[in-house]
Amino acid sequence: MVEFCKRNKGRKVGDGQCWALANEAMKAARKSRPGWDLRVWGKVVNPAREQIRPGDILEFEHARFREKSITVITGSHHTAVVMTPERNGMFTVAEQNFSGNKRVGFRKMSLKTQVAGKMTVYRPK
Repeated sequence: MVEFCKRNKGRKVGDGQCWALANEAMKAARKSRPGWDLRVWGKVVNPAREQIRPGDILEFEHARFREKSITVITGSHHTAVVMTPERNGMFTVAEQNFSGNKRVGFRKMSLKTQVAGKMTVYRPK
């Protein structure tokens, strides 16, 4: 899944929606969803107990992160693919349809900066 995201950096995947990147990355990795819900990607991971790993998928609902001098807001639903292992709470995600950009981009983030909303971590099987 990570390799798929790397190969598609700067490109529009599917219709350019955030979930399309995760969906196509799962197909490329021959992984399948556990059901029909578009926002469920695998086994739920508790980041307080398990480290976030490359290939995990993050699903945000009205999440807000206060990072340095800016506030990052995800909107009602947003999906991202974890690209790097979590180190000291920091990791890199691949996403599209973020800040109006419908092309795949990478962004560093930290769970420690979340101040509102919900984030679910999924580990595809």
